[in-house]
Amino acid sequence: MKKYIKSPAPTIVSKIPTQKEIQFLDDMIYEHNATSIDNKNGKLFSKLICDPENNIIAGITGWTWAGACEITLFWVNPDY
Repeated sequence: MKKYIKSPAPTIVSKIPTQKEIQFLDDMIYEHNATSIDNKNGKLFSKLICDPENNIIAGITGWTWAGACEITLFWVNPDY
């Protein structure tokens, strides 16, 4: 059975997304994929390296899920 969009039709908004909107999309994609394969073992991870004054000098963040791993951010202060 086809589902038809009822009036009024949805609008398409082009803009720079907020962090909240990005997180919403990420959550919805995760929920869809996790439900599709019945695997909800996703985990976020991060590791930071700090100098003696507690300033971040390097860091990595990402996720693991269903046997996969993605590094989303990786940074090292060029002075180190």
